[in-house]
Amino acid sequence: MPLVTQKKVVAKVLDTIDYDAHLENVRKVYKTKCDALLNAFNKYASSKVKLTQPTGGMFAWMTMPEDVDCDEFFEACMDRNIGIIKCGAFAADGAGGRTCIPFELYSTNSRRNYKGDGNSWSFN
Repeated sequence: MPLVTQKKVVAKVLDTIDYDAHLENVRKVYKTKCDALLNAFNKYASSKVKLTQPTGGMFAWMTMPEDVDCDEFFEACMDRNIGIIKCGAFAADGAGGRTCIPFELYSTNSRRNYKGDGNSWSFN
């Protein structure tokens, strides 16, 4: 789609919707998703793993213990169909904090059931 067409579409949308109400709804949706993630994390995750309390944005950052190989953790998550982002994906040098993993809030389905077995937790 040409840039001029994109600008016209955006202008039309902004002229026809209540953008402030839309943003308020988006904030509520993200808060619900964030709360669901944090509740599941607090209930099922190991005390050795830390998760940030987001104040905005689309990610909660999980910090693993130094002895955890985050690349192996990433692969284990992929094997279980749990979508996470590799540790260095946001680092300018590609390496980043080798113990930090971003959890995306925008795709967390708050209607999912979160459960754990003491060693792991999963999304159903």
